[in-house]
Amino acid sequence: MKNILSVALIAVASLGVVAAAPYSQDQQNGQPAAHRFNPRHRVEMLTQKLGLTADQQKELLPVIEDQRAQVRAIFKDSSLSQQDRRAKIGAVRQAGNAKIEALLTPDQKQTWEQMRQQMRARRSAESRATSNQ
Repeated sequence: MKNILSVALIAVASLGVVAAAPYSQDQQNGQPAAHRFNPRHRVEMLTQKLGLTADQQKELLPVIEDQRAQVRAIFKDSSLSQQDRRAKIGAVRQAGNAKIEALLTPDQKQTWEQMRQQMRARRSAESRATSNQ
């Protein structure tokens, strides 16, 4: 009986740790894990996936920071309708993606496009899954 109680107690404690994980602090910058997708993190991720050089990383960071600032400004603009907001954010992303592509080598562009296609497919599948519920 003691063993069953001990196992149950451990299981409940483990669930608490798992449930709290999304709210844990990011090891690198002390921010919540949900906020770790900042421009520097995105550059690091793209560096890993695309093999960016140090020069490319230096050029990429301001592009991503500018893109983030523009999107934040759009979200803060309460005069925009949801449709206008989406259109403006789409334009910012398209312009940002064009600037990113301009920094890449042909091989990196190919990998970049594959990454974008996978993301679109994943979003499409998620959208279908939520609309079927």
